[in-house]
Amino acid sequence: LGACEQLSCGVVDTTSEEEAEMEKLGEGKPKATTMACFSPCDSDILLCTAGSGDTCQVVFWQFASSQVIRTLDLPTLAWPTSLCSAAHPNGNPFVAVGTRGGSLLYMDYHNGEPVKVSDDDDTRVHGDQVSAVGFNAKGNRLITAAGTNLHFWKFESGGGKA
Repeated sequence: LGACEQLSCGVVDTTSEEEAEMEKLGEGKPKATTMACFSPCDSDILLCTAGSGDTCQVVFWQFASSQVIRTLDLPTLAWPTSLCSAAHPNGNPFVAVGTRGGSLLYMDYHNGEPVKVSDDDDTRVHGDQVSAVGFNAKGNRLITAAGTNLHFWKFESGGGKA
């Protein structure tokens, strides 16, 4: 294994002017922890979690220009605790987000459309916050972890329901 060298360091700031003013007054809302992963299909894009208060999002950040390209809004009160993205074997990239409330959010990379992960409408598949999500190299399997529980997911060939 060769040496590892840090190439750069940057700050992803999605704070609105209103939020910045609230922070100056000492009335800022709690901020989501920043987590990041590489885009599975855009070599110059990183996906990061961001947000504060009740609203959080996945931010698509162009590393070279330090610019936010777009965001995917997460459902209200879906506080992100883990993040991963991969391309499904059919070519469709997806994003998986674990939340503090134990939910798994699995959505289309391009439009943010949610994909059902269970037969009922409850996305809360873990009893604790989801501490890790990770796709396999082929992008057709996902593992999620919370507390001492592991859940394994297999995706249908259409990239639909997990």
